[in-house]
Amino acid sequence: MREERLLEPARYYTSELKAAYRDRLVERFEELTKKSGIDVEANKATVRSLNEENGILDGYRRKKGLWIFFLIFSIAVVAVVSYFAYKQSQGWSRTQEQMTRAALEAAGIGFFGFLAIQSIIKIGKYAKLIKNQEKVVKRIEGDAWNQVSPLLSIMNTEDFCNIVHDIAPAIEIAPYIPSGFVERLRERSDRENELLNHINFLKGESITTVSSLSGCVDGKLFMVMSYVRFVMGTKIYTCSITLPYRDYVTDSNGNRKAVTRYETLTASVEKPYPYYHPYTRAIYFSEACPNLTFFRNPVNINAKSEKQFEKEVKKAEKKFIKIEKKSLKSGGKSFTPLSDTKFEALFNTEDRDNDVEFRMMYTPYAISQFTDFVKSAEGFGDNFYLEKDGCATSCILEGGQLGYSDGIRPGIGKIASFDYDLINRNFAHYGDAFFKNFYFCLAPLFMIPVYAEGRDEDFSKILSDSRPHAFDGFDAESLAAKNPELFRPAGTVTDVIIKSASSKVVECGTLFAMKSSSFRGESRVELVYRVGFHVSGNVPVHWTEYIMQSRTVEMLVAYLGLAEGQMESLINASGCRYPFVCKDGFAGFVADRKTLESEEFVSVIKSISASAEKLKTGDVAKQINPAEKLIGRIESLTRRN
Repeated sequence: MREERLLEPARYYTSELKAAYRDRLVERFEELTKKSGIDVEANKATVRSLNEENGILDGYRRKKGLWIFFLIFSIAVVAVVSYFAYKQSQGWSRTQEQMTRAALEAAGIGFFGFLAIQSIIKIGKYAKLIKNQEKVVKRIEGDAWNQVSPLLSIMNTEDFCNIVHDIAPAIEIAPYIPSGFVERLRERSDRENELLNHINFLKGESITTVSSLSGCVDGKLFMVMSYVRFVMGTKIYTCSITLPYRDYVTDSNGNRKAVTRYETLTASVEKPYPYYHPYTRAIYFSEACPNLTFFRNPVNINAKSEKQFEKEVKKAEKKFIKIEKKSLKSGGKSFTPLSDTKFEALFNTEDRDNDVEFRMMYTPYAISQFTDFVKSAEGFGDNFYLEKDGCATSCILEGGQLGYSDGIRPGIGKIASFDYDLINRNFAHYGDAFFKNFYFCLAPLFMIPVYAEGRDEDFSKILSDSRPHAFDGFDAESLAAKNPELFRPAGTVTDVIIKSASSKVVECGTLFAMKSSSFRGESRVELVYRVGFHVSGNVPVHWTEYIMQSRTVEMLVAYLGLAEGQMESLINASGCRYPFVCKDGFAGFVADRKTLESEEFVSVIKSISASAEKLKTGDVAKQINPAEKLIGRIESLTRRN
């Protein structure tokens, strides 16, 4: 049975979950701080010192800028005065007035010349002071990074997922897709084709997974996938040229003469252009209403007044009456609108194909909850899509609605800082954002009572059967998406779509063939003939031709079971020379297949895995120096995010 409070998701979130999640975030951050053993007060003192030194540095920069202004101003004054002095010297006759003016000009040139020389000296002085002060600031900032690095090394946004179950026991969640997850769905589904439609969509060649989650709500499985979808569209390129032409005018004396005028010709061409759209899709699996299919579009109610919405309701009522009459005439699948026309206008679907099951889903209670939900200030309002096909229902959000670019779960680079207080604020801010995004992705499906019916799944068993021995292709894409530059085809300039082409379980992990695609840009010019009022000619329109390039890269994924910072510090300390990415306890090593299957590489991975096992049972801060090579990693993550 469904947890009753989840049937009213917006109210449950506002009244209980939001505050409970924040409280647990605060507790978790305190636990991490204590575990890391960092000296918080020492870091605060270092940050205060850093702020003071930055203030001194800013003062030097302002003074240098002021002297640069004086230098430019002095040079300009000397140049102007010298020019006028030269002009006046052409008619020099040694009168008293000219002598006085010449003396003043000479004094002015001398004064501003002296000011220019002083400016050069001062600029050099402050440039040296700035250089020395930058070294001081960099040293203190490095000290601050070292002070918080033990905390950053054990911090992981996987904590955001773990807290969900703490405050809402009905929701189990894992920050990845277990290898047996999809197979389990296939085994339990009587409508495998419809189920696979949702899964296969995400496996399409034009889609790359950015981040993923899976879990269970009252025994019903779900997946949440953030992905980027490539679509080849078009772009309009516009250029113009200005051409002269001869015109004739008559002056005030009646004389006719030729003048040159100009006319601008503009031309446009429409050419193929690759677009990359981010989305987040929550897929909920329930055996309820397996014969119902529909697709729901948002109606943007949150941007409309009550009066505008009433007009939409009247339009919807007329529209659905027409659809009903059409279905009766055609003799096909019947369509009978609900008596609640406000809900019909809000739900905005006319392709549903089973009225009985639709009414089973949207009972009067569910209708009431849906209406309140889309009008609520919490969550995403009305801005979501719903797609039902067989036993799977998807709630789809456009990527920009999440508030950050990492998909459903923000990356550690968004939290990292040398300032403990800022880390604390970032941890709370992005933790709150994650929970809100995750919860409201699934909230439109929580409110349907019939979805709680049917057989329950043991999600913990699915996890125990899958981890750490196997890794799903979706998560391989998510891992690769942390550093797409490792997989980018040479010479390309657009985003990279990375797909898991094949996988093979080997001695120390899972070997994936990652196929990546992107576009290189070639400059082109197309001449477009245009005719104006007075001139005509070819307008050169500059555009870019995008040519797809592909590349296949091998990546071996090994399970280490540590926080992201710990894994990266451990691998760096091991002397591993292979490029790698880390996420959620897994490390992906990038090289050619021969290298990844070599005895030397296997030996390196075994050594790293053995060290990871030791770290799991010991004092992390004492056994490994997490500050080693961490500052550069955090800086690169921060720039990337």
